[in-house]
Amino acid sequence: MEKKFLRSSTYQINPADLRRRKLDAQRTIINAYHNALIRWYCRFRFHIINVDFLDTLEQHLAEDAHVLDIGCGFGLFALYYAIQSPARKVVGFDLSEPRIKEAQLVTQKLGLDNVTFFCQDAGEYRFNATFDAVVTLDLLHHVAAEVAERLIQQAYEALTPGGTLIVKDVNTRPVHKLYFTYALDKAMMPRSPVHYRSDLAWKQLMLSAGFAEVFSYPLNDYLPYPHMLIVARKAKG
Repeated sequence: MEKKFLRSSTYQINPADLRRRKLDAQRTIINAYHNALIRWYCRFRFHIINVDFLDTLEQHLAEDAHVLDIGCGFGLFALYYAIQSPARKVVGFDLSEPRIKEAQLVTQKLGLDNVTFFCQDAGEYRFNATFDAVVTLDLLHHVAAEVAERLIQQAYEALTPGGTLIVKDVNTRPVHKLYFTYALDKAMMPRSPVHYRSDLAWKQLMLSAGFAEVFSYPLNDYLPYPHMLIVARKAKG
């Protein structure tokens, strides 16, 4: 039976044993990093992007899907989805060579053969393979507007029929949350420009790229971020 898009941020909690298994997978990944500071960062990321949110994304990832993670950082989520399904093939890349090296070391330590990482600038990346899903979390507002547009267009072209583009990014409303996000972005990366777009602007861009269906909804967080999830699906042909 075909999976349906989840159109709200309210979703059913997994049974306790399944939820515990997923939390154990997160702990396994975190503990595989040798650096205490990286482990702290990973705990923080998994706290923000928690099990419920990860379940929301995973409904769009078949157990045997070929998945591309753009801007994967330390590889947390690529590793998580690879662990969840051994038949799933996940590829991740990031601009930071140190982060990619850490992700590769953890992959070896965990003995995973269904996830690979490489160093690449998203601004220079060219799709040379097809994917069932393309995922990018908290990246697109950090790259130039034309780079984001090209990535979306090329993702559409590289996706298999019925494939899905999944984007987590920052909305422009409410304004006070956007100001908070801007201040934090500048504090962390003062020389890096940011390019925020509204959920409507992202959806229009994805529809123009050729996607058959696009929807978005806000994601609640204990910090005042205007997070949103955007899911775009390519027609089956």
